[in-house]
This record gives sequence, structure tokens and C-alpha cells, in this order.
Amino acid sequence: MTTPTKQRNIAPATGDEVVTMDGQGLGRIKEIRGSYFLVKKGFRRHAYWLDSEFIYDRDGESGPLMVALLAEQLDAHKVPESIVQHKVDLDPNRDQLLSDEAMREQRERMERSLRH
Repeated sequence: MTTPTKQRNIAPATGDEVVTMDGQGLGRIKEIRGSYFLVKKGFRRHAYWLDSEFIYDRDGESGPLMVALLAEQLDAHKVPESIVQHKVDLDPNRDQLLSDEAMREQRERMERSLRH
């Protein structure tokens, strides 16, 4: 199965309910680190990390987040906590690669180099 294209940019929030594309309830988001979110269901200690790249849609303004996975695919896409921590430590500003001003300056430099 290929990952469906996101309909819009959807940011996860602590407390959001998460469901699969085939409607299986996964639990609620308990923590967010970088682009990863921790899903936990009920009082059991079973929790796992997923990458926010799999967030596909939200049911309404405050409804559950739908991940672009079927229930049977979930285990293959769980991210070990050691990987989550390592990636967050390496790149704490993942979503802020360049400021608007830095992008503008970079574009101007590239355009100047193309003219010469």
C-alpha cells in the first residue's frame, strides 16, 4: 500500500485520539517529540511511537486523527524510542530549517549565480 497524499497540514496534539484508515482506534497521543508522537490506549503500559508523516486526515476540527495505515500494517511502522530520542537529539529544529529571511537570501544568491 502506498501512503495516501495528505489532504492538508495537520499537526498532532497531546490528547488527540488516533485511528487507522480501517477505523481501528489506536488510543490517544500522550507525548510529542519532534515529528514523532506517542500513542497509548487505556491504562495498560503498552504505548508506541509513530512518525507524524503518517497523519493523513482529521475528522472535523477536533475529531480523531487518521493515520495512513491499516491496522495490520501498524507493527511495521512503530518507531523504537531509542530512534525517536536519537533523531530529536540530532535535529531539535527539524521543522525550522530556514527562516523566511534566510530562504530569501538563499534564493537571491541562487538567482544571481544563474544570471552569470
